[in-house]
Amino acid sequence: DQFTAPQICSAAMIEATASGEPKATQKAPANLAKVSRVSSRTELPAEITAKPAGAEETPAGLVSSQQLVVASSEDADGPINGVLTLAHFKKGATGCYDRESRDEWAVVDAHLHSRPFGGAPVRFDLLLDWMRRAGTLFAVLYGIGQRLPIDSPCTYYLDCPGTALKSSLKNDFFNAQAVLDNNVTIGSDPRGPHLTLSMSFLDLHAPEDALPKMKLLQGEFPGMFKWVGEINIVKQAIQKNKLGFAPTIESIKKWEPFMTELRKQGVPIALHCDLGNDNGTTTTEFLPWVDEALRLYPDNKIIWMHMAGLSKQLDPKMPPALLQVPLYIPDHIKIITDRLDKYPLMSVDLSWDVLYNELYNNPSEKKPYVEMVNKYPTRFISGSDFVAAGTKLEEDWRGEVNRTSDIYNALTDEAFRLVALGENYFKLAGIDDQFTAPQICSAAMIEATASGEPKATQKAPANLAKVSRVSSRTELPAEITAKPAGAEETPAGLVSSQQLVVASSEDADGPINGVLTLAHFKKGATG
Repeated sequence: DQFTAPQICSAAMIEATASGEPKATQKAPANLAKVSRVSSRTELPAEITAKPAGAEETPAGLVSSQQLVVASSEDADGPINGVLTLAHFKKGATGCYDRESRDEWAVVDAHLHSRPFGGAPVRFDLLLDWMRRAGTLFAVLYGIGQRLPIDSPCTYYLDCPGTALKSSLKNDFFNAQAVLDNNVTIGSDPRGPHLTLSMSFLDLHAPEDALPKMKLLQGEFPGMFKWVGEINIVKQAIQKNKLGFAPTIESIKKWEPFMTELRKQGVPIALHCDLGNDNGTTTTEFLPWVDEALRLYPDNKIIWMHMAGLSKQLDPKMPPALLQVPLYIPDHIKIITDRLDKYPLMSVDLSWDVLYNELYNNPSEKKPYVEMVNKYPTRFISGSDFVAAGTKLEEDWRGEVNRTSDIYNALTDEAFRLVALGENYFKLAGIDDQFTAPQICSAAMIEATASGEPKATQKAPANLAKVSRVSSRTELPAEITAKPAGAEETPAGLVSSQQLVVASSEDADGPINGVLTLAHFKKGATG
């Protein structure tokens, strides 16, 4: 009903147009016409250099992963020099982390959405390179368990209020296959990154479906899914998209089958539960849902996301200065610490740049949270909450990592090592038999090596060391030219699709010239 094949030209049609070209036929630019069919030969034209799909040139001024010098296993207790690699975090590695000489971004992103709500993602091999250049050595890959309709033009739910989101397994499948497709480069690059896959599909309004779907995913990708999240109890931000409403508190009992399986496997579950709303009944109206989950499943590793329920709908504040008595932030901190004291397996993730916008950029509001993390250093994990929509650039990624890492520069050495350098994450993910965070350099360690470099530290090539973390700046190094993810140069000698001249709809019964397009096969087309 849409397409029909064009008629085959008769000798008369060809003869009739031998001395002139039909006015409606498409005359493609010569260089595109030249390479479009290449006389049925299988060889590519000389203008096109064949290389594996997704292969990237190393940006000018950088070194490739093959040129990266990996730390040796010799004994060295001094500061790690140059680029951090997975080798520095291996059990038995030596060398210490010098906070004074590094930017203090987290090396773990335990909350990274590598696919968006809809539309194309950042190409996965590019996202891996972004992570390497930002010094992100470890990550939990969340799909997003809610998808916009496949015909929606949106990548972000807030751009399409009223469009219904739907729970889906799709992103989890996509993530697993993307990891498999890139296993060679992930395994061969000293910077990894080391990836943990998360099951993000769970719909708590249908808890009975969770366990069968978990078994499906883990059966299709054995040994790959070792985390669950981001699972919504209450997420007010997506309620205009017909999801994110609280299930009944009584239904939390129905989680038992999948929570039992998670306990058996030692798999953590990360829950998004907004604490409340500045304009709501109370600022803690959804706290009973978290409390019931913690009460029923105290032996599960439960992570309460976003500094325990903060959101764009809830912005904790200090009281007016004249009162000299904190009003809400201390109450929020008490909510968190009371539960950390009561439930030893509960953790809190520090993801989402809402935390920077609402708390960290105000020193008086940031300070109480710093004190809390320093007091409970084993109970927090780092994350960005970056959503890798294909419209985003590397600067966007670096900006979110920079903002969510802002709290780490104020932490004690102990808390910094446990949170930003990943020791807490290694234990939660069950990989602490492979990895451990390096110790923080003491003044004595630094002084002892001031006149010489420890023999086992990694001295990376200067140009890679120069761009690997970029001193907490969000700008890309000059050596890297930012362009939209997946954007490709047009090979020499070809024209881009924007330059292609499409056939008009005027009547022409002669031969089609130049490049065939879909327009030539549309119902009603001539030629």
